Amino acid sequence: MNIFKQLFVSLYSPKDIARFRLQKTGKTILYVLLLTVITILPVFFHTASFFNKSLSEAENIVKNRLPDFSIEEGTLTSDAGEPVTINTAGLTFVLDSTGELLPEDLEENSVALLKNEMAINSQGQLEVIPYSTFGIDNLSKDQLLDFLSAIQSVKGLIGFLFFLFIYISQIVGRLLQITILALIGLILSRAMAKGLSYGQLWKMSAYSITLPAVFFMIMNIFLANVPFSFWINWGVMIIMLYLSLKEVREEENPA
Repeated sequence: MNIFKQLFVSLYSPKDIARFRLQKTGKTILYVLLLTVITILPVFFHTASFFNKSLSEAENIVKNRLPDFSIEEGTLTSDAGEPVTINTAGLTFVLDSTGELLPEDLEENSVALLKNEMAINSQGQLEVIPYSTFGIDNLSKDQLLDFLSAIQSVKGLIGFLFFLFIYISQIVGRLLQITILALIGLILSRAMAKGLSYGQLWKMSAYSITLPAVFFMIMNIFLANVPFSFWINWGVMIIMLYLSLKEVREEENPA
């Protein structure tokens, strides 16, 4: 069975998931890599779109609508005695040299230059980047415009590196998730007297995560918030693994 058909049947067939325990480990790892690529695409698309839009809006706002400011020794200073908030279509830009605002105060789809860091809230995902991370100890408004133009010229590379970062972090998360699920499966296997090895349970666990992974991918496409997502995710994974264990026959299990 090819890997794409495996993905499809893993959405609904515990019997097939049970059979996949007999395949080579390398194919299972390849499956996890493919599943991760597919499921992170909506997150990457939305984040990349927001980044491109934010970058263009930021250039326009900094050039035409913000008061003069500078970053000196990693600290933002400006003539404004209070936070400056500029709302555009779908994006809010904030400049605050007073220290009143915290990154957690930002609304969704906001970009902020705060006293000691830049903060970006994209669809509820908050990123806080100290100016020192960019090596920005001293920066004027004109220099920031030059910096934004430079980012525009390499945004393709930035997008690739960002995708790579998300992908690697998600792979690590998936492997940890599968490892924990396989440990739960080991307990279930012993309780059900199935006699499966940890390696077989790891392979079954890799396919048991498919249904919740695809479900949350679809929710991400529509930017839908799912209450109790952690418990739903783990609940469905454990149920799929349990149903798959029930499909294991003693005579099918190699010694």
